[in-house]
Amino acid sequence: MTNIMRVGVVVSLILCGDVCFADDHKSDQLVQTLMQKSGMKKQIEQMPQLLQAELDQQQAEAKGIPQEEFNRFSGIARSAFNPKMIHAAVQTYIKLNLSENDMKEVLEWLDSPLGTKITKMEENASTAEAYKEMQAIGAKLMNENKDSARMNKIIKLDKATGATQSTVNTVMNIQLAMMTAMSAAMEADKRPSFEDVQDLVKNIQPQIQAAMSQVVQMQFLYTYRELTDNEIDRYTQFAESKSGQRYHNVSIMAINEALVHAARNIGSRLGMRMNRV
Repeated sequence: MTNIMRVGVVVSLILCGDVCFADDHKSDQLVQTLMQKSGMKKQIEQMPQLLQAELDQQQAEAKGIPQEEFNRFSGIARSAFNPKMIHAAVQTYIKLNLSENDMKEVLEWLDSPLGTKITKMEENASTAEAYKEMQAIGAKLMNENKDSARMNKIIKLDKATGATQSTVNTVMNIQLAMMTAMSAAMEADKRPSFEDVQDLVKNIQPQIQAAMSQVVQMQFLYTYRELTDNEIDRYTQFAESKSGQRYHNVSIMAINEALVHAARNIGSRLGMRMNRV
């Protein structure tokens, strides 16, 4: 599972598709084991530190924003991105949308020497310290690997895991959820329609696509920098397998739903505050 920098409580997670669980307790145990061994559990726990690191960077770059207002927004964001609620939401989504057979096949991969090695790398790359290091050396990694065979393998892995596209979808959904929630708190005569908000978000998709592609490639180069080319190929093969595809798709959707709910929460609270001013 790629780095998780995303979060929330999701009532809409109860979307059970065609999956049937004969033993609910057994399913809970499988999901908990999967989240533990995949590194998702630890990465979710590290979200507050990652969020704070990002907020610190934004504060350093912010201009014309009063400190009091920035602190207030930071508090709202930290409250919405609660690790315990995110973990519960992601666990529920995976349980309802990934079969026991798929979970067992993924766990077989995660228990392999390479699977264990990759999980450890992803966990290490999810700390606030690693985030700062990646920001410092990311451009250098990108320049060193530009148009290289290594970069081609990274791009293939990105495609297999759906990392860039899922990140783009998540960013757009977060923007849409937050802006819609904020506008709902406005007075009726000043409130933009949902279609207007949707068009505004769609207009920025090309910029988001280009930016997220670069970000994911940099993250992959940093996170997997100690993997050999052969190990990257083997990881890609797993990601392209049927169980690997279902695992990544369900994990991505679980995180996306959680993030969107958190963004909607932030947008509602910001909108209500704006309406009082």
